Amino acid sequence: QMVSFAARAVSGLGAVVLIARSGGPQALGTFQFALVLTSFLPYYFGLPSLLTREVARRPEEGRTWVEGGTLIAMAAGAGFSLVLAVGARAVGASPETAVAVAVASIGMAFDGVARVEFAAFWAWERMSLEAFVTVVQEAVFLAAVAGVIWSGGGATGALLAFAGSRAVGAAMGWLLVARHLGAVPIPRGSPS
Repeated sequence: QMVSFAARAVSGLGAVVLIARSGGPQALGTFQFALVLTSFLPYYFGLPSLLTREVARRPEEGRTWVEGGTLIAMAAGAGFSLVLAVGARAVGASPETAVAVAVASIGMAFDGVARVEFAAFWAWERMSLEAFVTVVQEAVFLAAVAGVIWSGGGATGALLAFAGSRAVGAAMGWLLVARHLGAVPIPRGSPS
């Protein structure tokens, strides 16, 4: 937990400093607003706690729980991303803010999927897997933000780096869960 927290703190602080130094208060405000707004939404609806408890109780049902949880997290992510993209335009947000909110929401959707997968790691008492994925994800985020800033990108580019890093984290989590289960978990309500 401490390693994951430290990785998130270092990458978040590094990204904020890079964005503030290159784009000033407006770019930083757009970046922070989009992340804070999207962080209020339940992209995974408390599933990690439920999934951890149920998979720890009945490990043989792990695949069913991971698949169902991933499906719910994906549906919530898609739904919230659509609502926020349309909502930002409807309330008259600037085009840059509307795009920033939509991109941040996509990143949070990937993060929600990763957290469902991390819950399986918790149930299997493999916390080191979460730490590994989080460190890689946050390193990708910070390096991508630095690359975006170096190439003249702004807040939207930094949010694309955020979404991309969260997609990397979700993909790594999915692959590690598949390896542990011995089968590829397909997002679905119940196994066929």
